[in-house]
Amino acid sequence: MSRQDEIIGIKQEMITRAEEKEKKIKREHRKLLRLLLLMLLEFYHHYSVDGKLILNRYQRESFMVQVEKLLMEKVGAMAALEKEMLEKLLKEIYEDAYIKHGVLLEGRLLLSLNPDLIDEHVYQKFKEDTFGNRIHRNKQELVTKLYHLISTGIKEGRDYQSLTNEIDRVFQYSEYQSKRLMMTEESRIFNLAQLTAFKVMDYKGKITWCSVLCHTTCDYCESMHGEIFYIEDNLPDIPAHANCQCFWVPV
Repeated sequence: MSRQDEIIGIKQEMITRAEEKEKKIKREHRKLLRLLLLMLLEFYHHYSVDGKLILNRYQRESFMVQVEKLLMEKVGAMAALEKEMLEKLLKEIYEDAYIKHGVLLEGRLLLSLNPDLIDEHVYQKFKEDTFGNRIHRNKQELVTKLYHLISTGIKEGRDYQSLTNEIDRVFQYSEYQSKRLMMTEESRIFNLAQLTAFKVMDYKGKITWCSVLCHTTCDYCESMHGEIFYIEDNLPDIPAHANCQCFWVPV
């Protein structure tokens, strides 16, 4: 097996770990969706007459207070859980990828990492922002979209099915945001682990940019595949963009 294939194996292991965490976050989204749909169902049963909502402003606003309370409580907890899970995942990937590169490239365990260095790299910004801030913004967007959608839908007298279909689409997009963030951060920390391992090994040679070539590979990453750099060059950033899964291989 080639060195590139070995590193691909390490990379795939880290991607799989991230995907498992992402599935847990998706389950939390689905739990909240079920709670929200149940609340709406009871509301429609109570205030619907011949398929049409019949209620006054006070009743509508009282219900929206309940919706807001549910969203703030559950989405806040979901954001805290996502941040905690991602922090733990990134630390695990950073340390494990670092160790595996040492064993693969030099046949030995490298020096233990300084905890301060791990934290510095884990909480490092990507595109001028931290993953914690991105999670917070994504979840704020989820609350805002859901509140506006439900409030407007009730005010306009929309039927239950059409409203819940739109709510489901909002959740699907939020799940996509969480997955994109998880996979981008996995790529960022994997790249930093690689560069740290090369530095500790005092590797002075060349490295090549390897892209995951498939139908979703962007033009930039496809053009970068196979490009060779000296380790001490001003290296281009990996990940190059959200969801980028490129990595380095020593030549």
